[in-house]
Amino acid sequence: RDEAGSEVQRTSAELSQLRARLEAARRDVLQGESHWARIQHTATQKTLLLGQIKLTVLNLFQLATAWLKVPANVALEDTEAQLDAV
Repeated sequence: RDEAGSEVQRTSAELSQLRARLEAARRDVLQGESHWARIQHTATQKTLLLGQIKLTVLNLFQLATAWLKVPANVALEDTEAQLDAV
């Protein structure tokens, strides 16, 4: 009977430890997910800003080439060449 009681106590203690580890793992997962969400949000903001900058450069390039009456033989997606031309 004492052996059975000891086994139950050991199993109960092990279960408590496993539950604590599970909760710690869940906290770690939540922290990781939160960090990943912040990274994604920042990446989205920077991507939007980059798109705005590229459109602004393209607009300036088109205005400058129209005003200066020079050929605009630069690819629409070549922002660096557009900046060089302006």
